[in-house]
Amino acid sequence: MTNVKLIKEYDDSFYRDLRRFADDKTVLTNPHKGWYHHFIDNGITRPSYRDELKGPADIENIPGMPFLYLRIDWVDIEKDEGVFDWSYVDSIIEEYGAAGYKFMFRFCTYEGPQYNATPDWVFDKGAAYTVVTKTDSDRTVQAFEPDYGDPVFQKYLDVFMAECERKFDGQDFVETVDIGTLGTWGEGHTHMGSNKVFPYEVLKWHVDLHARHFGNTRVIVNDDLLRHAGDKCKAFAEYCRALDMGIRDDSINVEYYANNMGYDTLSCPDLFDMIKNDAPVDLEFEHYRCSGTSDRFCNGYRHIEALKGTQATYAGFHGHVSKWYAEQKNLHHYLANRLGYWYFINGFSLPHIVEGTCPMLTLNVENKGFSRAYHTFCAKVVLVDSQGNRTTVFYDAVDNQSWLPEKAVDCRMRLDLEGVSAGEYSLLVGLFEGEAPVRFAMDADRYRDGLFLLDKITIE
Repeated sequence: MTNVKLIKEYDDSFYRDLRRFADDKTVLTNPHKGWYHHFIDNGITRPSYRDELKGPADIENIPGMPFLYLRIDWVDIEKDEGVFDWSYVDSIIEEYGAAGYKFMFRFCTYEGPQYNATPDWVFDKGAAYTVVTKTDSDRTVQAFEPDYGDPVFQKYLDVFMAECERKFDGQDFVETVDIGTLGTWGEGHTHMGSNKVFPYEVLKWHVDLHARHFGNTRVIVNDDLLRHAGDKCKAFAEYCRALDMGIRDDSINVEYYANNMGYDTLSCPDLFDMIKNDAPVDLEFEHYRCSGTSDRFCNGYRHIEALKGTQATYAGFHGHVSKWYAEQKNLHHYLANRLGYWYFINGFSLPHIVEGTCPMLTLNVENKGFSRAYHTFCAKVVLVDSQGNRTTVFYDAVDNQSWLPEKAVDCRMRLDLEGVSAGEYSLLVGLFEGEAPVRFAMDADRYRDGLFLLDKITIE
């Protein structure tokens, strides 16, 4: 811009308070935060948690849940060596992706003593394993838990993960991939399995496997995988933090932790403290059918404490979605907004504007969520004249990743008014990721196409 006059950037006398337009009741479904539904759990062959759903229409009324979590077993995809069958997964992505859902993945090699999550042909090739047997009152089941450090196992797992990379790494519909190739249920421990403790080098190999194959996707490490490293767990957490990995816990409100840990039931809050300021936190709750009717559920207060203390961005309720939402609707809504970022506009400052100047618009933005955002958004400022004509006077990335929880910050934007005539205008602002709006928690009646009406202004 040339031949423009810079005027005073900030003056309290021009500040306009907008807190009366805040809306902390409406549940917002914004990108890269919120609830996920365990759509595939314990592998494709077990229909629990998705057998009640006939399609996206059955869950479209559940706000703040933009993700489906797909926990897939190796054998689900590569039953025969080199033959990859993604047909069922592709059908989910096509159907639910068209309805706006994104997906989180875990690729597992052991699901407990139920069936082999690692294909039998891998063991036929010579991969080492432990036979795990479980006897209930009426039946005996057994499965092979792989030796996670065995070179034959690792060789073929690397090939499978390369195929997963080809399918999913960097794809817009993929939100996260968490490390699930070691341990029972992919959680990084060997409970309900061999109970073996694997060397640090083996644990690190599985972390590096995911870092190598998902360089363009957020990878999440399980706290139990970190704890598996024993006295090296903090060094291991630091290693994962340096790889920009997030952290998750699959055990919130599990009976043992509820009885033996703090109110939030976290087994290792110190490990979360090491990572939570640098990468997203994901908390998975105990199966709702187990804990939802128990005294330890505490009306969800334990969930709230865990999510708030870890600055969580994502959470999964791990249950039949209709039952969960019918019984915990208020808790679901309360946490949906607070997971991750939750932006309010407290007010703005804009000096008197004279035609031919380029003034500074200052938004006072407050993040009332549990966490900062881990993606950068663009801000757009638009002027609308009395005839409805629109002029974009600012469009650029803003430093929203620095908008920390429970903090109010000033976001300054230099407006480009070149060619804008004197007159009365509506001043609107919005956040966007590409063309998709990122909603502020403000009065919906003042929104226009993803833009929030700040106020009327006059250019003299």
